[in-house]
Amino acid sequence: MGKKVMYTTLILFLILAFAFSASAEDVERAARFNINGRTGDDFIGQAGILYPIRSEENSLWYTDLRYRMSEDDVDEWNFGLGYRYKQDNAKNHIAGAYLFRDRREEYDHYWDMWTVGGEILTDQWDFRINGYIADNDKTLAPDAVVGGNSVEVNNNRELVLVLGNEVYYTAMDGLDIEVGKRFTETDSIFKNVGVYAKLYRFFESDTPTITGRQIRVDKKFGDINNINWSIGARWRDDNIRESETEATFAVSIPFGKGSAAGKDIKDVSPEDIIEARMTEQPERDLDVVVGKSVSENAAAGQEIIIKNPVLEESLKVWYVTKNGNYTGEGSKNDPININSILDSIIEPKPGDIIILSGKDGDISLSTRELALEDSQQLISKRGYAVVKAEVGEEYKLFKFKPDVEQATLIGEASGGRGMISPSKNNVISGINLVNESTTPYTIAQYVDGHLNINNNNFYFTAENIEEGFGIHAYGPKPTVFEINIVDNKFYNNTTSSKRPTAILVGNFSSKDKITITGNEISGFKTTDDYFLNPEYTSAIRLKNIYTSNTSDDYFINIKDNHIIDYNYGIVFESYNHDNVSLSIEDYYQSKNIFESTVEVDEVKIMEIFE
Repeated sequence: MGKKVMYTTLILFLILAFAFSASAEDVERAARFNINGRTGDDFIGQAGILYPIRSEENSLWYTDLRYRMSEDDVDEWNFGLGYRYKQDNAKNHIAGAYLFRDRREEYDHYWDMWTVGGEILTDQWDFRINGYIADNDKTLAPDAVVGGNSVEVNNNRELVLVLGNEVYYTAMDGLDIEVGKRFTETDSIFKNVGVYAKLYRFFESDTPTITGRQIRVDKKFGDINNINWSIGARWRDDNIRESETEATFAVSIPFGKGSAAGKDIKDVSPEDIIEARMTEQPERDLDVVVGKSVSENAAAGQEIIIKNPVLEESLKVWYVTKNGNYTGEGSKNDPININSILDSIIEPKPGDIIILSGKDGDISLSTRELALEDSQQLISKRGYAVVKAEVGEEYKLFKFKPDVEQATLIGEASGGRGMISPSKNNVISGINLVNESTTPYTIAQYVDGHLNINNNNFYFTAENIEEGFGIHAYGPKPTVFEINIVDNKFYNNTTSSKRPTAILVGNFSSKDKITITGNEISGFKTTDDYFLNPEYTSAIRLKNIYTSNTSDDYFINIKDNHIIDYNYGIVFESYNHDNVSLSIEDYYQSKNIFESTVEVDEVKIMEIFE
């Protein structure tokens, strides 16, 4: 059904609203605030308001606005218009119909759908049918691979893109039918228990059809026309999502009073139940169903050589382990030792990928420094490299995740030198980094271009630790650079009263871009008087910032960091800004999570210059 047909249906629905109710007298029915949800492996809930817009003795027009709540990143809204009518030819029967417009945000895409439903309700029985009509759009599956393509290492240690069938996400059309009964006339434990059985089917071209069945059971409590609630369980089984059992709950709260107000749900008549059901929330599927579809690709299986981003040749991969061969070839079956690189016996070229593997144990740098060449990417199991491949007539970005055991890199770098020193356009991802120095510098260098540090674990272990840094990155002006420090964890495993700063980024301006998000920083609190100042014990420190930005849309993106036990959370030192009235403290305090057992400075600004 196309959009024009659906809009026409909606207009007719509105016209009929007033045609059917023109001669009847208005009666008062309360709007209801509804909360319902289910919990099993995940929690999914929904909050909504059912609002009467034309209420008469035997009929009701209403709107129904709902919002989905869950533990995932999915957002969904549903807006509906409905009509119910107490039938003259059948005592205690309600006939109803409704139309919803649904919008779901998932996989960085908006999915739109219409829901059309009809229902017959009595004081005990329910019968309903729902149709789900999705808009005809789809999007490539955004994952570690794009579509069905995969990034692999061939026998020559070259990174290649293996073409596959294209994988898409698409919203699915559907249909469900449900019938059930609520036992209202018994005096046993089953009084006001409802049992409902449903059959459902969701379908879309090139997408496996979902066919399944569902049984839900609940028991109602409370005042039938005031606050009432229910608890229950739902069992669902289909050919794609398999079997699932969840606990369910629902709460309904009126705004105002109706004709049956004050009557306990155990003591009402069938007529009271029917009147209360006029403002009962319609039952429909909670989600816009999004499935995977596959488009056949005649070129599936073809390999495309990925080019080195710096050199006009293929992109090479080097495997490094603790006990690797000093003069090995660098393949997964014949890895090299870290000393092969440190001693320049083997020199990966700019742009190459270095994979650290923990299969032989921890890899030691001792006091030496691993210096990365331009555009080299240093990764392990939890991390990934970002590569670009030519597909058809355009270039696309892909993530390459190494299939190795998690690596731990141990060192004692200090005195301004890092265990790892990036240069330009580097990635450091997915590594356990253990610094045993008393003045630790784990990743340190003056950088330009792009620097991406993500999904690493930083550990500091020296008992007599002094001033130091987990990440120390400076961008010397006038170089333009972009730094992303994302989803790392920083741990201090010592009992010393002195603590290093987790992240120090400095010498940048509004032409640069700084992103520090999703990091967890813990154990950075000190009681040492000398170190009890922002220059030594801040979790995140930003120094020598130059900007003329006058809005809250900062070029510094610091959010969703979890900072635990610190003396100073985020510190701005030597901050040059032509609008000092800007409330930087409030801005960053609202964007991050701070947790400590003592009173601390969450965001502090030192030496602001106009």
